Amino acid sequence: MKPMKKLLLLFFLLQVVPQSLEAQSIRIMDQYIVPFNPKSGDSVFVQLRTRFSSSYGSFGYEVERIGDSFSISQCVYLGPLTVVMTHDTLLFLDMLDTGEYDVNYTVNPSNTPDSCTYVNPVDSTVHFQIGLATGVKSEQDLRFQIYPNPSSGIVHVAYPPESSEPIQFSVYSMDGKQVFSSVFTANLEGHSEIDLSLLAKGMYVLMLQSGSGTRRVRVLMD
Repeated sequence: MKPMKKLLLLFFLLQVVPQSLEAQSIRIMDQYIVPFNPKSGDSVFVQLRTRFSSSYGSFGYEVERIGDSFSISQCVYLGPLTVVMTHDTLLFLDMLDTGEYDVNYTVNPSNTPDSCTYVNPVDSTVHFQIGLATGVKSEQDLRFQIYPNPSSGIVHVAYPPESSEPIQFSVYSMDGKQVFSSVFTANLEGHSEIDLSLLAKGMYVLMLQSGSGTRRVRVLMD
């Protein structure tokens, strides 16, 4: 083979083959379900940390209940990507019935916001099960209170006054993007205020976490 043809072949392999392999790759690097053993009627959070290639500009998910026709889905447009990226997604699944579920995480190679024709890559399914309701609220879910709801911008957080540990406060948009994050220390008054007035109007998921409890709630910013 002539040297020029060899160079052209090498260039083709370097440019086309890695992109082809990369285009088929989406990996779930980390995942967790909150609460750990969800019951019927719970609000379930599925958090995924994924890595996928720059050839994708949209991602989506479909939640299916095994054994019947129930499913919900969502498509989220990220815009044209220029690098291989790691993305955190928080899925808020409210009031699911008992059963076994699969969350199929998918990506869209077209880079257009209106197209949701997904490829179905490897390693992209999360499985969880919803058990029967116990009728008893978890103590962890009762340790924090968030009000008012709806809110015009200032959110009040109430917690046990004897608490003195750091509290992680996070806000997610309904497409799973974290739009606010802060850490504060509980005070003796058992009350703190968080200013979210810079957020656009709409529905958000607020999550408070500490060593002694967790609280997750949807709040409407108006």
